Amino acid sequence: MQRAGSKIITLAMAFTLGLIPSAQALQVDPSGNNIEVPTAKIVGGSNIGISQAPWQVALISAYSSNNYQGQFCGGSVVSREWIVTAAHCVSGKTPADFIVLAGTAVLNESGLSGNTVKRIMVHPTWNSTTIEGDVALIQLTSPLTLSTGQIEKINIPSSKPAGATQAKISGWGSTWFADSSSSFSYDWNNTGKKYPKNLQGATVNVGNDSLCTSLLGSSNYKPISMLCAGLVDINLDFIVDACQGDSGGPLATSVGGKWYLSGIVSWGFGCSWLTPGVYTNVANYSNWITTNAIPVKYGVTYNVNGSSSGSVPIDLASPYEPSTVVTLLGNSGNLQRTGYNFAGWNTEPNGSGTSYAATGINTFTIGASAVTLYAQWTIRSFTVTYGANGGTEGSVPLDVASPHQYNSAVTVLSNTGNLGRTGYTFAGWNTELNGSGTSFTASGSESLTMGATAVILYAQWLIEPEFAVAQAAAAQAAAEAAAAADLASRTVTVNNKFAVKALAQQVGVPIVSPKAKVTFKVARSSARICAKSGSKLKTKKTGNCVVTFTVQEPKPKGGKKPKAKKTVKTLVIQ
Repeated sequence: MQRAGSKIITLAMAFTLGLIPSAQALQVDPSGNNIEVPTAKIVGGSNIGISQAPWQVALISAYSSNNYQGQFCGGSVVSREWIVTAAHCVSGKTPADFIVLAGTAVLNESGLSGNTVKRIMVHPTWNSTTIEGDVALIQLTSPLTLSTGQIEKINIPSSKPAGATQAKISGWGSTWFADSSSSFSYDWNNTGKKYPKNLQGATVNVGNDSLCTSLLGSSNYKPISMLCAGLVDINLDFIVDACQGDSGGPLATSVGGKWYLSGIVSWGFGCSWLTPGVYTNVANYSNWITTNAIPVKYGVTYNVNGSSSGSVPIDLASPYEPSTVVTLLGNSGNLQRTGYNFAGWNTEPNGSGTSYAATGINTFTIGASAVTLYAQWTIRSFTVTYGANGGTEGSVPLDVASPHQYNSAVTVLSNTGNLGRTGYTFAGWNTELNGSGTSFTASGSESLTMGATAVILYAQWLIEPEFAVAQAAAAQAAAEAAAAADLASRTVTVNNKFAVKALAQQVGVPIVSPKAKVTFKVARSSARICAKSGSKLKTKKTGNCVVTFTVQEPKPKGGKKPKAKKTVKTLVIQ
């Protein structure tokens, strides 16, 4: 059966000649006449998956019975709503005449399927005689759902690729080629099965303009609006080219890991014949394409809005096309603000815009303007309590207004509970127990500024003179009693022998376990006063005897043996 008409040529040249893009939409027969030909395919290519050219789409006649029979041209996805193709593919057509199939490498024969068309824009310089300005835009009724490896946008270049640049071509056009005028004919009804169901792909080399002009003629090849590409064999015959049905499809080049639509399959002298294929030089029309088809993207940024530490999250997917659903980021940079809790984001600094919670998954649809999301903060409150700090009677006041907001003024209460302390006079409050902090009187007229932590105000006391004297006397008496007790414990009789463990316990050597082993050593300076006699201490003369006791506690069950501890004591021999 006959397929819809329009052609593409795909050529790729080897060697360092830097050869030519082959793409045909309109073909020129050996007599020099332009003829419209049926759908064409890559000549010299092979089956590829859609992941190898995920920007490739098929233009399919709406009047055909299925996608395979209806495919007449190709195109490339440049945004979710827009397709770039050749002007000769859609000139004179209406949006109702065809559909656009994206995301698949296989043309089925079981019916029509694809995206409907809303609008067609043919470049204003399109000239069907000179084939200049062979570029057009197709706007889809509904945006495509982009998916990595299936439907992806291809970038628009700002400059023409240099000669010898390797490029990738793809399409569903004819795989048949003509190499002489005698065989220049086309399989209109596909009786030879020259039109593939599976997407074809091939690699070609871009030709430099001087070579393209030489091969194609200066009256045909226009370096500003066109480029050529192909692949030749050892006999300089073109063996890879685009053909009927490939028109409007992509010639893609890779720069820095990104793919660019450098050419659009346009025209040629036959398919994989004596000359390279000719492609529309997309860079020459980049402003027109981007202005009309590639929407301006808008950024999403985050603002600290008064934070004291941390950092805002960075949206690596920004900027976005209008109508894109944006997922808000969490507080990944741990933004903090003294005295406040992070409470999410808002489109206005003062929180009067749209709010988004601090937790969970939150989304919004971006419009035609940039969005700044400001951190939102809820003020924290902290308690103020009072400490008796040794008070023996009465009670501390209770701040019924506590907790208080950060940075607010808090009235320091007076001694309403008649807090007292024996021998002392109440002297106000302080933020530290020992009075080294901030002091406040008990007048009830002072205030403090609430910080970012809870506050305890401790009662402060001035000792009364009489009580101070009594306390000093009591302390002196206690010290004297302790000294006397210590001396008594260290006093032993002369001309006697003492068991070392019992003696150690008597003089206050720390011993924990009854099974602890105690040894001792007499200082050399005390040798005439006391001495070691077996496991006992023998006192020989009156005077002071310096003894070092060593206590070895037993090893605990399942544990390590503890380190021995030494204690020096001076015994008084009387």
